[in-house]
Amino acid sequence: LYKYLNIFIVAYLDNILIFSKILTKYIKYIKKILDKIKQARLLIKPGKYKFYKKELKFLEYIIRENRIRINKEKVKAILK
Repeated sequence: LYKYLNIFIVAYLDNILIFSKILTKYIKYIKKILDKIKQARLLIKPGKYKFYKKELKFLEYIIRENRIRINKEKVKAILK
């Protein structure tokens, strides 16, 4: 997966985010990554994967198209 990093995926620990502005490319990327996961004989936990999200909470961020902001719920303790 390394060759796809920051091209159409972001990986952190056991999380892989796949992104594209074009739906047909997005579907192609998903298939490509799922094939790589299968080739490596890895498993994806049911319920862990979510496809075609317009907004995503990841780590302490909320990610949307062309926008990334801090999730205030995650930093509430720091702000006090």
